[in-house]
This record gives sequence, C-alpha cells and structure tokens, in this order.
Amino acid sequence: MLSLGIDRMPSKLASSKMRNVISVKRRVTLLKFVGRPHWPKGPISVNLQINNKPVSFQLDTGAALPLITEKDFHTFFKSVLLQVSTKVLHAYSEHSVSVLGQCVVEVDDTGQQQRLPLLVVKGNGPPLMGRSWLEKIQLDWTSIFCVNPSEQLEQ
Repeated sequence: MLSLGIDRMPSKLASSKMRNVISVKRRVTLLKFVGRPHWPKGPISVNLQINNKPVSFQLDTGAALPLITEKDFHTFFKSVLLQVSTKVLHAYSEHSVSVLGQCVVEVDDTGQQQRLPLLVVKGNGPPLMGRSWLEKIQLDWTSIFCVNPSEQLEQ
C-alpha cells in the first residue's frame, strides 16, 4: 500500500478546514502498453476493408476528409468511377493539395458497412482516415490503444 501523510499545511491552508492531517492509502496499478512500445511517436493505423480489399489507413484527426493518393487509387480501385470534386484542401503546412476527384466506396470495419466518399489526391503519402469517416464508423478504440494491467505494485 502506498501511504501519503501530509502533516504540514502551507500557511494559507492553515486557517482553512484542512488543519487535520490528511492520510491517503491507495493501491497503485502499473500499466503496460501492449503492441506500441514507442507510442505515441509513430502513426496509428486502422485496417479497413474497402470494396472487399484490405487497406491500411493512418488515423488523422487533423484531416476533415479521408483521402487516398492517385497511385493507391489505381492500385486498389482501378475499376471504380472517379467523379469530379469541388473540394479544396490545404495541408497543415498551408500548401494546397490537388484534388483529382472523389469516389464512393464500400467501407467495412468488423461488420459495420457504409458507403462513404473518398477523395483522390495528387502526391505521395499513405491513405488518411479523416474525421468524416470517424463520425460514421465506430472504431474499436480498445484494440487501437491496447492497455493491460501488467502487475500490481504495493508499497
């Protein structure tokens, strides 16, 4: 057990109701992160089935919309119709991102199926899962941020 005894109060607290000694006893649980020893340094990936194909998206809460590069679009969805998009995107660094179009894809995450829009952009980078998809898909946050009690520590 961890015991904390506070027997001296600062002068400002001396006149308050806290003149008595405060004793706190508490059990401390150490938590061990499983699967992410360097978290939060690296990107967080979410594996989804998009049009029945596995695609790994980086979770990006700074992105309003989901996007995929032109190269990945042709790799995963070459038979999907690319529609015109009027969306204008700016990166965090404030430079413009060229939007080539958008498509509607079937997104499946552990049985949750949704038809959702996906932007296709020029450039390089991983597919990004933005906030608009997070509103529609309920992710299993316990599997993304897996924390298990590793041991009990008593002092």
